[in-house]
Amino acid sequence: MLGHAAMAAALPATFVAVTAGGRRRATALLSSDGRGHVRLAAAAFGLTLVIAGLARVSAGWATGTLEPHASGFGPGALALTVGLITLAAFAEGILFRAWLPQAIGVWVRSPWVAHGVTVPLFILGICLAVLTWHFNGIAASTGVHAASNVVLALAPELLTTGANMGGGRSQR
Repeated sequence: MLGHAAMAAALPATFVAVTAGGRRRATALLSSDGRGHVRLAAAAFGLTLVIAGLARVSAGWATGTLEPHASGFGPGALALTVGLITLAAFAEGILFRAWLPQAIGVWVRSPWVAHGVTVPLFILGICLAVLTWHFNGIAASTGVHAASNVVLALAPELLTTGANMGGGRSQR
């Protein structure tokens, strides 16, 4: 959770840097029209959360490595974790799918090259780059990225999976 908190805390840096540069409005980092598109981000988050969550549960069930257990997370810790993960995904989206491709785009005309530079940095890189390019902004890619990270971070807390289960019985 500390890594997500650090990334979320760095969020203002890119906006400040773009504003200080004075060549364009900082809202240009959000989308080509300068708007945030919150509904698109929320829809992408919700859809990805459901699909990724079902995939994680289905894989555990199919392999016999899934056993629900009582979580140590209270509602406050859960909300804080989801909030920090979402802010971190937004910060990464601003930096790696908005600012960096725009900066590279100054020298290279091809969006394939501008967005392609960030692909090796992340497992979801291709999907997130295509979503950013297709929707002319980071809303959809941020929603997908945040939900994927939420599932990855919270699944181990909410479900016992893997070989450490000790014959199918919960270790808690």
